[in-house]
Amino acid sequence: MMKSETKRSRLKTDPDAIVEALEYLLDPGQTIELRALDAVLAGARWARPQTVSGYFNDPWKLAKAVSTQIVSATGVYFTPNPVDPALLARASNHLAPAKQGQTTADKDILSRRHLLIDVDHERPAGISSTDEEHKKALAVARHIGSALAAEGWPRPLARSDSGNGAHLDYRIDLVNDAEALTLVNGCLAALAGRFNGDGIKIDLKVGNASRIWKLPGTPVRKGDDTRERPHRLARVLKFARWPRTVSWEQLEAAAGAASGAPETPPAGRSPFNLDTWVERHCKDRFTPRSPQPYDGNGRIWNFKVCPWDESHGGGQAFLIQRKSGVIQAGCHHDSCKGKDWRALRDLMEPGWREKRQEKAAGGPKDPAKWKLVIEAGDPAKPLKDVRWLWAFRIPRAMITVLAGNIGAGKSLLAIDIAARITRGRSWPDADDGGEGKSRSGAGRVLFFSAEDIPADIIFWPRMRAAGADTTRVYLAHGVCREDDEGPTQPFTLADLDVLEERIKTIGHLRLIVIDPIMSYVGATDANLDASVRTVMTPLADLAARHDVAVLCIMHLNKKTAEEAIYRVGGSMAWLAVARSAWLVGQDPECSKDPDRGVIAPLKCNIARRATSMGFRKEAVKVRGLRGDQTCIKWTPGDAGVDADALLTREKRSPKKDKAAAWLSGALAQGEQRASTLKSEAGAAGISEHTLERAADDLGVTRGKKGFGKGAVTSWRLPPPKSAK
Repeated sequence: MMKSETKRSRLKTDPDAIVEALEYLLDPGQTIELRALDAVLAGARWARPQTVSGYFNDPWKLAKAVSTQIVSATGVYFTPNPVDPALLARASNHLAPAKQGQTTADKDILSRRHLLIDVDHERPAGISSTDEEHKKALAVARHIGSALAAEGWPRPLARSDSGNGAHLDYRIDLVNDAEALTLVNGCLAALAGRFNGDGIKIDLKVGNASRIWKLPGTPVRKGDDTRERPHRLARVLKFARWPRTVSWEQLEAAAGAASGAPETPPAGRSPFNLDTWVERHCKDRFTPRSPQPYDGNGRIWNFKVCPWDESHGGGQAFLIQRKSGVIQAGCHHDSCKGKDWRALRDLMEPGWREKRQEKAAGGPKDPAKWKLVIEAGDPAKPLKDVRWLWAFRIPRAMITVLAGNIGAGKSLLAIDIAARITRGRSWPDADDGGEGKSRSGAGRVLFFSAEDIPADIIFWPRMRAAGADTTRVYLAHGVCREDDEGPTQPFTLADLDVLEERIKTIGHLRLIVIDPIMSYVGATDANLDASVRTVMTPLADLAARHDVAVLCIMHLNKKTAEEAIYRVGGSMAWLAVARSAWLVGQDPECSKDPDRGVIAPLKCNIARRATSMGFRKEAVKVRGLRGDQTCIKWTPGDAGVDADALLTREKRSPKKDKAAAWLSGALAQGEQRASTLKSEAGAAGISEHTLERAADDLGVTRGKKGFGKGAVTSWRLPPPKSAK
């Protein structure tokens, strides 16, 4: 086998890298287009290569489509800027041959969130770069990032290897209009003027809002895969630790440095029409010969009198438009220092900033113009299903409460749930109607644990005992300034902006556990609805924005005569904001076994209530520790206990009474195999969980005969107390 063939066989799509990049770069639920060029789809290997396209709002489905549907492609791309969700109807979360005129256009982009800088080495079209050209482009991209950082810019959201060159992706926040296009093109032209040379070239054709961008985690195959010009995998080299947005002023300052920059070719929409603006707002203020050519790089209008100070004579104030589209204004007089194009618009076009903000927000900001927004039902409007982390128990993008008395097992349950997420394992009820089988792949978990301290003795050993991939678990210790190394003060829910920034850097985050939430509310009065909502509502909004489930651990209050739902916290707002709530307690019908517990539904107002489930605390060995650690072992089947019964241990269960009577009769003739008993009990309508609890109450003795797979477990009743 030739070396190039061996290399090609190793160049495979990396679905995890795709998901990690998209979840970091995009907003939760954002719609994007995926486009593959010269692609062959699975099942059509002998078809002619073509452009395929699809619209996605789920990174996992996108990664699956790329890895399973695309056999080969020259390159796989996506639209970083948010696309109108209506376009999902073209090809919703799957790929299909692209029809002419049915890929994303600039008018389909909702806003500009990304400034894309494409750095490449000059080479003939249709071939890959050499290793030397590739390394040189990557080095120049690093230099550009450092140079802009020195000028006050934030670090790029992502610095990537495009397969043949380098990509820099900066976070911006602009309306998708002609002025934003002019500004972006001006920035690219300025950067090209500063950094182009020695074979390196910044692409000036990527300024349009619908520009497609290389998808990290996918192969780039331009031309043949040769030793000199090999194919490579596009990948993100570095994400920003603290992602920030480049301001309008920073973009404008960079674009203003475009003197001598090459002319920017038209891309997408027409640039800002300065002639129309001059005609409408200040045509009589310029000298008769305006505009005139300016330094071979644009046009200049000279004011008759300075618009900011009439004492400044002609020739002092000016308006310039460069070939790149960048607009500059000012006055040479020292007292007008700081007057620029935006200041001129403020003077000549009052209210233009407010109009721009209204356009960005989609509505007026003047309170006198506000109106009630209402919506009538539309039978044709598509509906959205609730997305679940654990079906019918823990919803995604919402808050779930897990409440119980001290020692009930709340923290152990949260650790077990987290461990399953980190490994992508099925949920305990996976065999009960299939509800728990749906998985979204392994993810990460962020823990706030105020009680499992010290962590090296309690938290991390428990995580290992539960079988977690601890590299996917993050334990929060507090907050500090960016330059400090350790926590300088405790985290509270008033620090949600700091939490949100950290969420963006983690990637694949599926669950946030706050244990207990009362330790993180600061000075909030936990007994007042209004105070509690100031904490819980922003937390719910954060969960929705980032499509992450939030599990809040809570203790019960000291009331004893109330229903279970009134035992959580001091205010009903704790449960009112949560969409799902569960109560944990000792199984009321297994008083002889304090390690046996039940988790029962307390609230679920987004779907039907799931059944209660039993569990048992068991000791396990953890490698590297002498002592045992406690973990959760679930009991399959419906526990048959509701939340109120969980708090009133004297309440009997007809199901268990029936099971006890049946089991006593079955064992009256002597010892029986456990497997036979469970099979016959199932036929009689008795679940395995109820049978186990009945056996505990009856004091059934369990014995095992044999070894390995041939071992047999048998049950027998205890001897009468009078027997000697």
